[in-house]
Amino acid sequence: MAPEPSGAPRGLLTFGGATVGDIATAAFALCAISGALLIPAYDAHDGRASIAQWLLTNAGAVYLRNVHYWTAQLFVVATLLHLADHLRVRSERRVERGVWLRVVLSLPVIGFLMLSGFMLRGDADAMQAQRVVTGVLEQVPLIGPLLATFLFGTGDQLHVVYAQHGTVATMIVWLVIVEHARRLWPRATTT
Repeated sequence: MAPEPSGAPRGLLTFGGATVGDIATAAFALCAISGALLIPAYDAHDGRASIAQWLLTNAGAVYLRNVHYWTAQLFVVATLLHLADHLRVRSERRVERGVWLRVVLSLPVIGFLMLSGFMLRGDADAMQAQRVVTGVLEQVPLIGPLLATFLFGTGDQLHVVYAQHGTVATMIVWLVIVEHARRLWPRATTT
């Protein structure tokens, strides 16, 4: 274990002076930036055709898509490691209950971000996943159909998924990260 960076709770796992929380924050920032840069090149009317066109004609979009994908994967892994690390050293007791509750409640939102990102591929597997998840959500008593429509829209359209993925869910996770990390941006030494 490397020396603790200043301000990190004692005993948290570090890599090169950065906690796994710092790594998760930096991965999220890179993922959000690369995703924002992909917005002009993505067509929610036909996600599959958008991505196919990138692969054939736009090396920059392909690079950004790869950065977006891999930083999302790193964010999820580092977030789970950070959560486990906090539980391991029992530092969760030093985090205010409201903050801890919002961090835990953000985990399903992170899951939604990963799932909706998969759906935005627009291929047959992604459309089938959208149908399955929508069908399961619609079975939830009282709020199921409303929740399914709110998160995924109706039919095989990607507009609602695209809007939820790129704005609502991303902002929720960013706000929870800011509240937990107490900074707007990752440490410069992490990126």
